Amino acid sequence: PDYDRSQWLSDEFKVGLDFPNLPYLINGAHKITPSNAILCSLASKHKLCGGAEEERIWRDILENQVTDNHLHLGILCRSSGFGLKKVSAYMKTSCLWPRPVYLKVAAWVNK
Repeated sequence: PDYDRSQWLSDEFKVGLDFPNLPYLINGAHKITPSNAILCSLASKHKLCGGAEEERIWRDILENQVTDNHLHLGILCRSSGFGLKKVSAYMKTSCLWPRPVYLKVAAWVNK
């Protein structure tokens, strides 16, 4: 598609968002931005946030770990000399999860 930045800029403040930004989600009376808030809202709506306190704490830890990994990979990808060797070396460091997280997450997501 041929998108033009001016299309969004002309409507940005007409949508009624508290913090106009892309992407956004309008779900009934709820108008949600930015991406992380949208994901949290959808996860909550579909009961993917965990019920017990321990599950919610684990969810918060996992969310922050993913955010950290995203930040580190972004910095790495924008650095000079970016290449597969750098990515491979990064993925072998302790910056990534030391063990698979899917086992612990599966315990409460699949209830």
